[in-house]
Amino acid sequence: MRTPRGEALILLSLVAATRLPLVGRSLGEPDAARYAVGLLQWLRGGSGAHFIYGKLLSPGYYAAAAAVVRMTSLAPLRVLEMVSVAAALATAPVAWAVGSELTSPEAAFWGSALFLLTPAVWWLGIEPHPQGTALLCVLMAMGARLKWRGAGGWAAATAALTAGLLAKSDFILLAGIFPALECSRRAGRGRILAACAIPAGALGLCEAGRDLILGIGWRAAQAGTAGTIRQFLALPQGREWIKQLLPIVAGPGMGVWAIIVLGLWLGWERGGARWRRRWGWPLAAWCVPLLGFWMLIRGNDARHMAALALLPLWAAMDAIVPALRTQAAARRKVAIAAAAAMLAACAMAMPPASSNTTLFPSGDVPGSVADLADLNREMSRQVDAGSQGTRCWLGNSTLPYLELELLRRQSGILQRLDGFDTVYAARFGSERFVQADTTAEAIAIAQRCEQAPHSTARSLEFDAAGERVRFFGSEWKHLPLARRWYRASFHADAR
Repeated sequence: MRTPRGEALILLSLVAATRLPLVGRSLGEPDAARYAVGLLQWLRGGSGAHFIYGKLLSPGYYAAAAAVVRMTSLAPLRVLEMVSVAAALATAPVAWAVGSELTSPEAAFWGSALFLLTPAVWWLGIEPHPQGTALLCVLMAMGARLKWRGAGGWAAATAALTAGLLAKSDFILLAGIFPALECSRRAGRGRILAACAIPAGALGLCEAGRDLILGIGWRAAQAGTAGTIRQFLALPQGREWIKQLLPIVAGPGMGVWAIIVLGLWLGWERGGARWRRRWGWPLAAWCVPLLGFWMLIRGNDARHMAALALLPLWAAMDAIVPALRTQAAARRKVAIAAAAAMLAACAMAMPPASSNTTLFPSGDVPGSVADLADLNREMSRQVDAGSQGTRCWLGNSTLPYLELELLRRQSGILQRLDGFDTVYAARFGSERFVQADTTAEAIAIAQRCEQAPHSTARSLEFDAAGERVRFFGSEWKHLPLARRWYRASFHADAR
């Protein structure tokens, strides 16, 4: 990789200016809150405690965060936030350095800048979630392989990829990029096989590391991972396709997709065989596994699609920047900057700032953070509005925030809740948390909860009749299409 230059410093400054002011203002999406709950469970009950979200997928992330908490006086949530923002800052120069090996430094700069400002990637740096850390590790592995061609490069790339898989093992979906890069350079069979050995070695080391961290056997780990996949694996039907496709479009933003489509068309039409040979295999290896897997996983979200736009942006800029070289260099930079600013302005306005970061995140991330912070405070008020007896909370996306609020206030851990035939049922003191995803489930669970003496069913996601109401992303509640899934209004005291 090239020595860091002014472009890398500009990208680093861009990330610092956009991430640092927003860190700690809200918890981010529900899965981020689930990881925060999981870390508290890990610290208080060990790695074998119940309800450690994604521990089979992220054992290294939990173990490293727990070690930092024990060695310092920092709060667990603060540690996770620091990890995310540090990964975001490091991603800026690493992305530019890797991109500069695949295209010109100028094209790598513009492609990386747009990528770092996409809503899905922006969120990775400000919410307590391992996705950004795993992406950084994958980029570091690519960089190591591109810089060192011998055994040293193989070892460094394998180590970096192993770290990424221990942080978020589904990043194995990007493993094909290593042999694809060799194919694009017309490397010999030996180099292609050596590149294939990088993900193979990393996967083996990840399995060994997971067993060491969690103290469970390979069979148990594989069975747990397969069970998780089977729980969510489903071919979308009817309008479910809309929910699966929305994050693909909105995660990078519609403006970024316009640039990608233009650039790929220019590259295909004008770049000739050289451009197609350089980018064909890498684009396929980067995009096809991501799209193929996550489209079949129920509940696809923008975070899953965060990495998708990076290789297409580099490939697009590899065609767009040369096409503008008929102008003077200064005028060319002004033209690109102006176009990027216009697209960014459009992304800030459409979609509007929204707390729904999973389906259609807004380019106005600061506005979305403010929305979500308000909802976090509302959930805290709901916890404060206690009543005598037992409260039984129904729902899905709001439950981890409520659990985290209680865990941060009191000692103890979440325990299993018996008597409910549901995907998720937990208890903490006198509070109960039961997952409900449909009207029928909400009605049945509410009736079951209220059969117990001094027990009250509560929900931020279902009204008294069991109909779903919108809590997150309420900016869209008046759209006719949105009302096909949710009632148009939200009443916090519906139950």
